[in-house]
Amino acid sequence: MNPLKVLQLGTSGPLYGAERWILALSRHLDPALIESHIAVIVDEPDKPVPLLDEAARLGMRCHSIAAPGRFNPQAISALRQLIRDEGIHVIHSHGYKADIITLLAVRVTDARTVATPHGWSRDAGWTLRFYEWLDRQSFNFFDAVAPLSPELTRGLKQSKTVAAKLQLIANGVDLSEIEQAGPAPAELVALRKNGPVIGYVGQLNARKDLSTLLRAFSQWGRVDASLVLVGDGDESASLKALARSLGIESQTHFCGFRSDRLEWMRGFDAFVLPSREEGIPRCLMEAMALGVPVIASDIPGNRDLVTHGETGQIFPVGDASLLKDAIDAVLQPKFDRPSVQRAKELIDTRHSARSMAQAYERLFQSLAN
Repeated sequence: MNPLKVLQLGTSGPLYGAERWILALSRHLDPALIESHIAVIVDEPDKPVPLLDEAARLGMRCHSIAAPGRFNPQAISALRQLIRDEGIHVIHSHGYKADIITLLAVRVTDARTVATPHGWSRDAGWTLRFYEWLDRQSFNFFDAVAPLSPELTRGLKQSKTVAAKLQLIANGVDLSEIEQAGPAPAELVALRKNGPVIGYVGQLNARKDLSTLLRAFSQWGRVDASLVLVGDGDESASLKALARSLGIESQTHFCGFRSDRLEWMRGFDAFVLPSREEGIPRCLMEAMALGVPVIASDIPGNRDLVTHGETGQIFPVGDASLLKDAIDAVLQPKFDRPSVQRAKELIDTRHSARSMAQAYERLFQSLAN
């Protein structure tokens, strides 16, 4: 029996959580069952496409769909032609643009459709809110919808049509990537000689609420400590200004996007995720799998991974004072190190990319049949 041809469809952007999720899933799908294809809707043709670059490096089948602008109808015809040329059986789309274009492209094909919502924006402008609302309406017309977390699933159950199509498949992390991560970079090793390093990896945007982390670090008052932020985003400049105003500019290191994020994360004394909203955050799972003590805001998604005092520390959203206390707690000599091991075991047993891939294999096969 020939393997099913499954196309993962994403959109242009940096190599962050959703893009790495697509790569992790594709790497762990059994090639005897699934022939994986990666496609990206490229809205800025002159810019690099990190997802395709990394997929090509890993030896995956890659396709670029040129469609300049926010929404270009030529993406629909190009995707439809790709489905026919490659004989795609299932399209698995990610994000509102990919979801909507998928539905429009498959109307005159035999391909089946799966959408995976990775989370919704909070405090977004009206344009983004409209597109995300439209995306949720589009789920009524997919063959299956596979959210990453119980919280996303609960929200989508409000529609009876969508509820009948829901398949909760928990987010997973690529443990082989964790195992292959090298030692901490020299710059980080040098910082640790001075004192503890508190770190964050991910996008620098409002949803991550990194201003609370900066304020907590300032209140902590450890002049020998360093705060390291790995990633980039539209709040980079404002966060740098906040660090200056808090008097911690010399202790705060903005490292930008780094392909060796796992090596940086490995060198942290504690990883902090202060987000206001998440699905099941990939960066948090990676830190736990690396054996780094984790501190996370008390929101759905984070709570699916971190049990306070058992697998890490939890603090109320936006509470810099209690975040400061949590940082101080995990760095005490008497901190319960078994909790780090419990966190690692949780990821190993319940959130591996392979177990996630096996669930998707079953879903793709059921749709194709």
